[in-house]
Amino acid sequence: MARERVQLALTHAFPDEVYLPIAEYYTNLSGVLEDPALSCKDETALERVRALGRRFVSGTAAVRAELFGYSPLTSREREIALLAKERLSTREIAERLVISPATVKNTLNKIYSKLNIHGKSDLLNIRF
Repeated sequence: MARERVQLALTHAFPDEVYLPIAEYYTNLSGVLEDPALSCKDETALERVRALGRRFVSGTAAVRAELFGYSPLTSREREIALLAKERLSTREIAERLVISPATVKNTLNKIYSKLNIHGKSDLLNIRF
């Protein structure tokens, strides 16, 4: 049902290039928007919406950091996030920090939640 609703919204948004309302809700819609099963007549427009949504999320995190003068991450979370941003695997991070891969995985999930992102690839585009 969610996929159908998003497809309907995209159908209305694409002709006039009204992407921002969808991008503002990217955090909630990313599961559907990033789903390869999402069919769309205008793949270029869909990719624009996805890119705008990712930028919106990363920009929001940067604004929060600027406004509040701090990172929402603990020093250990930040350390793990920086290693993940360097594209190290969970196992490689665990070995480097001498912790279990399960701890890395749990910490990454906390990081994603705090930064309002969905995966390692999203870390590449934000400041924390």
